[in-house]
Amino acid sequence: MGNLSLTFKFFSMKKMNIWVPVITGIAGLLIGAVLTFGAIHLFGQNYSITDPCPPTLTQTQVNSYMNKYLSSAKPYQGVIKGFNVNAQEVNAWTCLLKNNSLLASFRAYKGIDEKGDSLLIVVGVDNAGKDDKSMYYRVVPVNGGPCPPICDKN
Repeated sequence: MGNLSLTFKFFSMKKMNIWVPVITGIAGLLIGAVLTFGAIHLFGQNYSITDPCPPTLTQTQVNSYMNKYLSSAKPYQGVIKGFNVNAQEVNAWTCLLKNNSLLASFRAYKGIDEKGDSLLIVVGVDNAGKDDKSMYYRVVPVNGGPCPPICDKN
């Protein structure tokens, strides 16, 4: 019994309190690394963007297309629950990041071209929240947009 109580004293809570955060932190880092590499491996095999970058737009085209849309736009009177982003938009994001890896986010503006076709104008956004006007991409808004109306039926 005496040796057994010494063993418990050796692993006393006072000594364990120092090691618990260290062991927990190391375990968390290891688990996080395994999950991250697993996700990269899993999704990296199933998803890759091989399409070339979408067509670029000039600042003049962007202004014209946005003004044409805004002249006929109607206010939305509902609640937007989310957005469905199509693969072309993701491709445009990838192309923008290749051009400027310091982008913080992206915006997609609605537009109407000279033929009357709807389009999205995809642009990168810097850390100050301003559009990076060095590159704009034209994206066809197929299977993308706000939910509703583009929602999962379930």
